[in-house]
Amino acid sequence: MNIPMHFEWDFSKNKKYKDGFVYDRTNRGLRAGLGGFVGVKLGTGQYLEYEDDRNVKVQEIQFNNYNMNTVNYGLSAYVGYKSTSLYLKYDLNPLFKDTETRNISMGLRLDLN
Repeated sequence: MNIPMHFEWDFSKNKKYKDGFVYDRTNRGLRAGLGGFVGVKLGTGQYLEYEDDRNVKVQEIQFNNYNMNTVNYGLSAYVGYKSTSLYLKYDLNPLFKDTETRNISMGLRLDLN
C-alpha cells in the first residue's frame, strides 16, 4: 500500500464565462506531476501449480517474507492529458535485503472526478 504525494502543473486554459468568473481549470488539458511515495508491503506470497512425479496436479500457496524489505519509498512522476496519465515510479530502497535490486514500475493512471 503506497501513499503518493505530487506537485502538479496544469497547463490547461482557463474557461471564462459571461459573468466574468473563471471556472473549472483542472483536468482539461496537458498536466504533469513530480513527487514521491512511501508505503508498506502488506504481505508476500507465491502461488505454485505443477505436476508431481505421479502426474498429480498440485497447487500450493506459500506465504513468507522472502527476504523482502517491508518499507517502500521512492520517486514518481506522471504526464497526462485530461483524465489519463502515464505514471512512472522508481523505488529508492532495494527490493530484497542484502542486494541492490531496485524496482521500476510504469502504468496508466485514470483520474475519476
